Amino acid sequence: CWLPKKPFDHDALARKKRKLVLGKKINIISAEDLIISKLLIGRERDYEDIKTILLRQKDKLEMDYLNWQTAKYGSSEKLQALINDTITKLDK
Repeated sequence: CWLPKKPFDHDALARKKRKLVLGKKINIISAEDLIISKLLIGRERDYEDIKTILLRQKDKLEMDYLNWQTAKYGSSEKLQALINDTITKLDK
């Protein structure tokens, strides 16, 4: 059982969705909340994961929510840099 430890964890938990996976109902956080969580952890691997999520979910992401949360937690500049890097790779 996962328990929220940080303020953002409470936000992500409140937005979770219940999905049926392999016959069991489990809680899944949104792609946006996964991005924010990875931004807050901040390892290089997390940044690569974020770029992959941005590429795969680009038209489905709630950008207003992402921008609001990243501003709240001081990660706006890093998110924008990752978005710009992802867009640059798409243009090549």
